[in-house]
Parts: sequence; structure tokens; C-alpha cells
Amino acid sequence: MRETARREALFRYIFEQGPVYISNNYGTLTVREDGRFNWSGNMLLVPQVIPASALGSGVLDMRLFLGPGMEDRYAGAFTLFFDGIGGAKLPVDFIYSLDSQGFRIEHVPQTSLDGVTVVRRASSPLVIYFFRADGTNDPVPFKFPVPLPSSPPAYEVPNPAKDKSQGFLPESEDEESSEGEALY
Repeated sequence: MRETARREALFRYIFEQGPVYISNNYGTLTVREDGRFNWSGNMLLVPQVIPASALGSGVLDMRLFLGPGMEDRYAGAFTLFFDGIGGAKLPVDFIYSLDSQGFRIEHVPQTSLDGVTVVRRASSPLVIYFFRADGTNDPVPFKFPVPLPSSPPAYEVPNPAKDKSQGFLPESEDEESSEGEALY
């Protein structure tokens, strides 16, 4: 349940910041509210990053975690499961950060993963910056509804008697972050 809430919060933030992001070199990435994406104009990434048989749409899955030392630089990680010819799902992994003007993604090769945890950047990272299509510089304030583990959760059962906050930020930290400081 907490993991589902974590993934939904991360996805919702990417969607609300966009949902349309534009790169001069790498096309237009549109994130849809139903969890799907469309990415047109990404030919410069084929086949080095995106498989040649990938179509321009698929599912954005917040299945990845950031390893130690990665959470200071990145907001999170995700997999784009591209729809492929014959119904295949073709995964391409990214780490990302968001700022007031857009969305920065960085390709994560399989050698940078330990299971579902991104443990390091690529040796020669491919960084793609998308500007927000609406042209605004006002980030949507972000608050996680549950704490975000940087590695797969241990699935502990919350003990309300022991932890009165039940996993939410204390009121003082919550109020501080709502005064213009985005947590990403």
C-alpha cells in the first residue's frame, strides 16, 4: 500500500509539472493521466537508447528506486515500457529531476542497476532536458503522502502507538516545505 502511494505520488508530480515536455533535439514527451506516455521526435535516440522496434507510446512505470548517494541529485527513477511491434513491451530506464522550467532525464543502462535500484550513473551519461510546453516557471509544490524509501521497502507494519506520525512528515517540516520550497 505504501509503495503504491509512493509510485502514484511520483507519477502525479511528473504529470502535474507537464504534462507536455519539449526538447529541441529529442522531441516531445507527453505524460498522460492514465499512466501512459507518447514520445514523438525521438529518432536521435534510436537504436542506442530506444529499441528500433519501439513505437512512440507506452507505459511510464515508477518501479525503480534510487540507491545511496543518488537521492541528493535526482528526484527519482522510472521505466518507459515502449509498446513494440507484435505487442512486445520494451523497457528503457531513466533517472530524473524536475525544476521550474522542465524535466531532466538521464538514461540508465542495465549495468547501472542492481535489481530495481539505480546504483550509479552511466559511465558516459546521456542527459536529455525537456522544457515545459506551457512555458511557465512555476513548479507545482510537492509533498509525498508517505516516506519514500531509496531502496525497496522492508514492508514493516506501521505501529501507531510507537510512531504517532504514521509515516508522514512532522507538521513543522510539512509547513516549511509548503512555503515555496519544492521537495524534488
